[in-house]
Amino acid sequence: MGDRFLHNTAGQYGRVSAVIGVSILTILNGEDHLIGLELYHSFSLTGIHGDKSIHESTLEGKMEEENLKWMGIGVAVIAIIITAVIWLYCNFTSVKRDVVAFIGLSNGGKTLIFHRLTSSDYVDTYTSIKENTGIFKDKNEGARYLHLIDIPGNDKLRFNYIRNQVSSLKGIVFVVDSLNIQRELRDVSSLLYDILANKVVIKNKVPVLIACNKQDGTTAKSQKVVIKLLEQEMDKLRITRTAALKDGNDNSEEAVDFIGKKGKDFEFSHVMPVRVTSTECNAKGDNESDADLTGVREWIIKLL
Repeated sequence: MGDRFLHNTAGQYGRVSAVIGVSILTILNGEDHLIGLELYHSFSLTGIHGDKSIHESTLEGKMEEENLKWMGIGVAVIAIIITAVIWLYCNFTSVKRDVVAFIGLSNGGKTLIFHRLTSSDYVDTYTSIKENTGIFKDKNEGARYLHLIDIPGNDKLRFNYIRNQVSSLKGIVFVVDSLNIQRELRDVSSLLYDILANKVVIKNKVPVLIACNKQDGTTAKSQKVVIKLLEQEMDKLRITRTAALKDGNDNSEEAVDFIGKKGKDFEFSHVMPVRVTSTECNAKGDNESDADLTGVREWIIKLL
């Protein structure tokens, strides 16, 4: 009688413990209530029949399932942490591309365009020995902004900037003097070729805007004429540049050996993945309304 009482008490204790344990696991892990009922039933049988081996095997099985479950959660947490670390590393070690550079030969008007876009003022410009920097904002774009940099027209200074800072570029405004394009065609084309063949520019798909400036001049060439002249000259230039790179007489580490489509005359539309577009502009005038930089401004706004 005493043994049976102890046996039944142990069975009742086992059932109560099982219900409490399963309830906790159900709350913590979001398990279906049927699992709790299943485990309750198992332990009820244990309490009635007093089968210790069934009790232990059931408990061990459930513990093993629980361990596997927590191991899975642990693996998932570790994977999330590793992903977060990689994301943080990539974002904090990569160069932020938020710069629009104004590049071109000296006296092409790029510095005046730069000042018009950053301060709206007309200034008397002169040949710079270092870059000018400013902020471009648009009232319709909220707090977003870009850094504008006017690169000196001096060959050495310009080359050093392109070499050292090209990875930060969001876009390039290539300023052309539409009044003197025929006289400067060779030098303008050579500089533009350097930019379009730059491996970093190609890798980052940096868009290029050819700004045909000084359109207020009576003898200025139109945008269509300027682009045609540049394409024809760059077609010739491509032959000599490609040969020089193959012979190892040029900077092959920084430039690709060919731009455009092989077997086709050079066209800016063939320079992929870099997107080259063009616009007419005029930065002169005492007031902002006297200038016309609509095409340049709209192009930069799209980069915001």
